[in-house]
Amino acid sequence: MIPSSFETINDLLLTRRDQQPSALAYRFLGSGETETETISYADLAEEALRVAAALHRVGLKQGDRALLLFPAGIRYIAAFLGSLLAGVAAVPAYPPRPNRRDPRLLAIIRDAGARAVLTTTALQANVQERLGELGADSAPLCLASDNIEDAPLANPVAAGSSGLAFLQYTSGSTGSPKGVMVRHGNIVDNLAFIREAFSLHPESRCLSWLPPFHDMGLIDGILEPLYLGSTGVLMPPTAFLQRPARWLQAISDYRIAHSGGPDFGYLLCAEKVDPAAIDGAGLSCWESAYSGAEPVRPSTLDRFCQRFASLGFARRAFYPCYGLAEATLMVSGGSVDSDPVLRSFDASTLTTAQRAEPSHESGARAILLPGVGHARRDTRIVVADPDTLLPRPERVIGEILVHGGGVASGYWNQPEESLAVFGAAVPGYPGKTFLRTGDLGFLDQGELFVTGRSKDLIIVRGENHYPQDLELTVENAHFAVRKGCVAAFTVDDEHGEQLVLVAEVERTALRNLDAVEVATVIREAISLEYELLARSIVLIRTGTIPRTSSGKIRRSACRQDWLDGALQEAGRSDLTQTAPLTNGEDSALPHPGGPFEVRPWLVSRLAHHLHLSPELIDHATPFAQYGLDSSVALGITGELQDELGVELPPTLLWDYPTIDDVTFHVDAELGRLTPS
Repeated sequence: MIPSSFETINDLLLTRRDQQPSALAYRFLGSGETETETISYADLAEEALRVAAALHRVGLKQGDRALLLFPAGIRYIAAFLGSLLAGVAAVPAYPPRPNRRDPRLLAIIRDAGARAVLTTTALQANVQERLGELGADSAPLCLASDNIEDAPLANPVAAGSSGLAFLQYTSGSTGSPKGVMVRHGNIVDNLAFIREAFSLHPESRCLSWLPPFHDMGLIDGILEPLYLGSTGVLMPPTAFLQRPARWLQAISDYRIAHSGGPDFGYLLCAEKVDPAAIDGAGLSCWESAYSGAEPVRPSTLDRFCQRFASLGFARRAFYPCYGLAEATLMVSGGSVDSDPVLRSFDASTLTTAQRAEPSHESGARAILLPGVGHARRDTRIVVADPDTLLPRPERVIGEILVHGGGVASGYWNQPEESLAVFGAAVPGYPGKTFLRTGDLGFLDQGELFVTGRSKDLIIVRGENHYPQDLELTVENAHFAVRKGCVAAFTVDDEHGEQLVLVAEVERTALRNLDAVEVATVIREAISLEYELLARSIVLIRTGTIPRTSSGKIRRSACRQDWLDGALQEAGRSDLTQTAPLTNGEDSALPHPGGPFEVRPWLVSRLAHHLHLSPELIDHATPFAQYGLDSSVALGITGELQDELGVELPPTLLWDYPTIDDVTFHVDAELGRLTPS
């Protein structure tokens, strides 16, 4: 039963405890395959109340903030809910890696003014080391939630619908992070929106592999099952990235109705999962396979449907949708009873006249765009002129504006930007304020189509990155790069969004420029700092990067010059395929039946994932110099794990940063590894 009236997540949790105490709240698949944790609603509420009591004992009061640094798992959920029961705003974030600086995490702590950090005993020493960088007077208290007294809180704080539940730091540069203020009422409204949009009910089984610290993984993956009174099945993101088949196998095993993720997740499955390897009943149970958080590509939709039709996956289950953290999560979606909406528009008028004219042509003259649904409940979507905010007619591109109960109240401690972004007044809608999403799109017969971004946000694998952060890293990577003369942007290819970096070279460095060295250093810096792969690094002549009349870098113009080949290049480095590669059947691999050799296998797989010739892969070169990103690193680790039949740590390629290092480690340790 879904309660008909409650104001807060606290009300919801305690209702579940009282009405269905023994019902299973969550299953956690620690390896992505087997259950390592389960918890009932009664036990979840009890653990959350213990966390709340601990926060009160150390002096936190209603309105204070607590940073949550946990691996994916049930303890994180209990800590999040415990913070809310204490009236303390949760600040979820990804836990820091050992022996690695994390300036963004420190910036979040400072901005949020967190008075406490909740973590686990296993992570506590590493977390305290990172907190030490803040200085003894500024560092918050660090608590391990698995090592607190067994004394539940007697009376949870009455937060009310306007009470601040959590700060979502999903956007903002390293120097100026932005925490979206999500209140209890925003969450409750969005959970109801999701239930209605996907036709969910208490028997709907949900599964998520998405990071639980971000809006999609937290709201849909964790809180929606709680709202429904159903059971949520969860697995770590690393388990999916290591072996994408785990996602589909879990859907089959647990008869999941509702699950999804960014476009790249479906693309990974289409490229890497053999349908014959999925045991059991198949995917006919999957009713809503939502796709959001990055551009939805019709080609990915087609490839996934074709690949898994034999397992019973229905095309109508694919569900493109649109949302953002500033609106808690979901803004628009279609119908679970209909095929995805795909419409063809004239390419010329779409790009030059900013108008969407239906097209019956094919090929280069037409662009096929997916619809991402329509608004529900009290949500209103308006497409407006970005300068005047005057609403635009159907099929005319403008900025997407949103009004509704899910729209957050602003950015933490940023009143001016909050007013500019969350307080837009739109002619024709008196008394209503709108959220300026910064995304571009148009409406066609009520269906929303997203065409791009007016803000220079870079989205890769569903993660947000601000170009100015990447550009600053490039500037500081090598003395040959001119300060303030770098542009970062993405281009789309068959592998998804690809990062391109364009940098002016100092005039004094042009004569003896070693472009390969400069690009290698830049690529390594980007890989280490952001776990991103820079597909193309272009070094251009001094004074030639496109600028506005006021001197600002024109990233969109730079991107167009890159596409047109019009940049005045002094050198470049592209990671592109230079020799035919197959799905692992390269000549570099050992012959079937022979002894498995780690080194040639790693050369072959690294070359395959990076679309390089194996001859370009050096055994002693750090993976970071190839721009190895987290998705590729985890994928290779998962494949090696399958080949060896043993468990390998997800951090293998970070802990042992060259092919030679990994080979030596695996060969030395193979006899002591535990079979999976």
